Amino acid sequence: MGGDEKITIKDSKLVKVLNTGIIASVPILLWLIIMVVGLGFSVYWILGLAFSQNVKIVIAVITGLIFLKFIRGLIKAFMTKLVITDQKLKYIEQKGFFKRDEAQFPYDQIRKVSSSTSGILSTVLSRGDLKIELAGIQEATTIKFLYKPSKINHLILELQRNYIKETRTNRPAPIIADKQGVNLSLEETVNLVKKVLDEDKQKSLNSDQPELTSYEEET
Repeated sequence: MGGDEKITIKDSKLVKVLNTGIIASVPILLWLIIMVVGLGFSVYWILGLAFSQNVKIVIAVITGLIFLKFIRGLIKAFMTKLVITDQKLKYIEQKGFFKRDEAQFPYDQIRKVSSSTSGILSTVLSRGDLKIELAGIQEATTIKFLYKPSKINHLILELQRNYIKETRTNRPAPIIADKQGVNLSLEETVNLVKKVLDEDKQKSLNSDQPELTSYEEET
């Protein structure tokens, strides 16, 4: 599994950085050793073939394309990350050599987070999927092959609860102003509310009183 990395997230405190995919569970150094050994063996094998020079060139090109695809897979595996902060999630998905997509999920917009593990290989490697649903968006985002997705799910839910609780606690009190636009103190605000309630009560009493009709006696 990829370890934590130093990634700067503006206005947020970094909690954890996770690699996705089974390939990322193997250290990158080991993959590089395998690639170098495989490339050396391929060159030795191609040079020893009893074919013409043109056939060897074709085989070398095909082998090179296979190695490029392998390198592309490594880049995609190790550059695709789930960044967890104290305010939001950030999913960085590497699509190829020069293309990547980024999506952010603020905690106050996340409606549901769920995890699942299926298959023998995923179960043995403790890998699974994490599904994130946002409020107002029907299509969910699925992050595949995370290490211990259930544990990550609980971590995200805990961070979400703390963020919402802290946001509500630190929310500034509303400022009330009079008709002239002058901000009122707490005591002045209370008196103003009482005055308005008294006026409404008096209007209600006046509206409930029956109207008196006066008659003049004809002489």
